[in-house]
Amino acid sequence: MNNKSQAGRGIKSAHRVFDIIKLLFESGGMTTSELAEEIDLSTSTVHEYLKTCEQREYLTRKPDGTYVVSLKFLDVGEIARQSNPVYNKAKQPLARIADETGEVAWLYAEEHGYAVPLAAEKGQRGVQVVGRIGNRKPMNQISAGKAMLAEMPRDRVEAIIDRHGLPGATRNTLTDRESLFDRLETIRERGYALNDGEEVEGIRAVGMAIVTDGEIHGSLSVSGPSNRVRGERLREELPEILSGAVNEVELKLTYE
Repeated sequence: MNNKSQAGRGIKSAHRVFDIIKLLFESGGMTTSELAEEIDLSTSTVHEYLKTCEQREYLTRKPDGTYVVSLKFLDVGEIARQSNPVYNKAKQPLARIADETGEVAWLYAEEHGYAVPLAAEKGQRGVQVVGRIGNRKPMNQISAGKAMLAEMPRDRVEAIIDRHGLPGATRNTLTDRESLFDRLETIRERGYALNDGEEVEGIRAVGMAIVTDGEIHGSLSVSGPSNRVRGERLREELPEILSGAVNEVELKLTYE
């Protein structure tokens, strides 16, 4: 694994532990020898890392010798989610968005320059073709991410781009820096962001940031098939529904 970006920072052994966990998370499970080859360490060294993580109950060893991340991460993740104030304040408005639109409604937060889905509600006609709770997404690919970027000062957006780039998912994804900044200006002017097949072709979404006293708490979005999410519904109906939900969440964050 390439650790050039980590050179000179932190404790090497700690980086290796998280490299191992990340590999196991992404692969769905690996053996000791597979991990050793991947991160270019001896099998005995990797074995020690794995046994330590297993003893601390963060990894589980299957009968075939494959190591996988344990369900302890489920507990850790839920604690992290519950500790985010916007999650509890937005649950009811999120459900109402899904019920009123019939589509899939999402709640996102920004962390380390990624858009992180905290919750989702599926309406009666909702089509969820991509995404899962906690799966970090490049902010330039989705409406919720662009809505949050539009609320950030330029230097913060520049720092995110410098760190993560502007990866493309489809031919519609904004991957040019200045084009993105032009789009963010448009988002600020109209108050909401659009995703026109920029993450998945055939899916459109509308996103709106949740902001109080200059603090960006997250964003709400609603997505659906392009044949349903278009025209007046895309540019008027869905933004109006989102605006009401965002206003409710912002009031809750301020006064409750």
